[in-house]
Amino acid sequence: MINKIFNFINKHLYLIIIIILIIQVSLIFSNQFIRMFNSDEFESIHVAWKISQDQSIYTDFFEHHHPFFYYLLVPLIIIGKSSILTLYLARLLIFVNLLFIYFITFRIASLIKDKYFALISLIILNNFIFFLTTATEIRPDNLQFSFCLLSVYLLLLFFKNKNNFVAFLSAASLGVAFLFLQKTIFFIAPIFLLFLWQKQKKKISFNSISIFIVGLLAPLIPYFIYLVLSGNLNIYIQNFWLFNLLLEVRQPILKFYFLLLITNILAWPLFLLGLIRARKERQQPFLFLGFISLFILLALIPTPFKLNQYYTAIAPLSALVAAFGFQHIIDRNKKIAALILIFLSVYPIAFLIAAQIKASNTEQLARVEYVLANTLPNDKVFDGANYFNLFRDDIDYLWFGLRYTVPTMKKLIGYEYDIYKLIDEKKPKIIWRSNLKLSDPRIKENYTFSEVYDDLLIRNKE
Repeated sequence: MINKIFNFINKHLYLIIIIILIIQVSLIFSNQFIRMFNSDEFESIHVAWKISQDQSIYTDFFEHHHPFFYYLLVPLIIIGKSSILTLYLARLLIFVNLLFIYFITFRIASLIKDKYFALISLIILNNFIFFLTTATEIRPDNLQFSFCLLSVYLLLLFFKNKNNFVAFLSAASLGVAFLFLQKTIFFIAPIFLLFLWQKQKKKISFNSISIFIVGLLAPLIPYFIYLVLSGNLNIYIQNFWLFNLLLEVRQPILKFYFLLLITNILAWPLFLLGLIRARKERQQPFLFLGFISLFILLALIPTPFKLNQYYTAIAPLSALVAAFGFQHIIDRNKKIAALILIFLSVYPIAFLIAAQIKASNTEQLARVEYVLANTLPNDKVFDGANYFNLFRDDIDYLWFGLRYTVPTMKKLIGYEYDIYKLIDEKKPKIIWRSNLKLSDPRIKENYTFSEVYDDLLIRNKE
């Protein structure tokens, strides 16, 4: 009986993989509307809403990411009329972006191997749980990464045909990615090292490197000209580079990397196997992909934040290398390969189902709706943690992540933040109790606890 199952799997493997992918992607799609929202997703929506209200990003309110993603969300704010619908539309946009990531991953795999190999790569990609978690969220990382991945595809194409225009497009894709998020520098560095290595081996010319540099600068120069002409260059340096350099965040490194390892239980061993095989057989495209993945992994170790989205960028590249390792197992022992395929199929499906059941967004959306129902469009709200306020104005320039933004900005420019004074002056309709001293007369005399949520206070009628 077992042999018949293995024989059936081996005989219809191509069709089985397609069916598995359809099931997995269908669950991802349904998850977009059911799964809990990350606080960064609320940040993205709120920033876009502020822009739609004619507030100037960086000058009227604090933000330490590049602006392009937020401007893309503004039309969704308008279409969704600053309601829950906006969240669904944004998640739908991210799902379309995810399909693009799958497509480019498929194209890279087809370029260096074949379509059958490409399908295996997608199956393994969905086994990087940190990828499934963050690549489906409303965050600039995902648009940034799409252009990074496109750049890698064009780079491999350039190494294959030595077409300098392709090199220009590859670099321009990196430049566009940088406009979405400055973390693109972690991609730019290893790609430049690959170019220098190829130049040293006399496989590309200095002219190609020059064209690549021009392509990288092409999208960036207009943006920096705008920063200079608009007078925002100083605040750009302050909010994007100095702020992040001075940011003091301590997270348990060993715990994070331990979880990063065990939650992707088969993907990493297959990646290691693929890397060893690529080194042994001198498979240059897989060595390139493995080098970029390992470079980013090592470069991120010193960073203060240990977050899944920092590593999303390497998942497709690692999946391609892992698929190369898995193909070696298929060639050697089809029964073991069939067992591994069963695990690779079931594991992400189980995760996605559990996410729908255990991490529903019902309570989050109810809280957002409650705030909207109990405030007027011109009312101010104090949230401070991207917890519930999406479509109402804040009481200060610093409006989220106060636990780390306030001390960092104070150290950077001597920023003074007095929450009680702000509440007294701005009179927000709803405040989150957070770490507030409720005995302060400016709160005690003017606010009453919500009858629905015990961590929200509503301003008394005057």
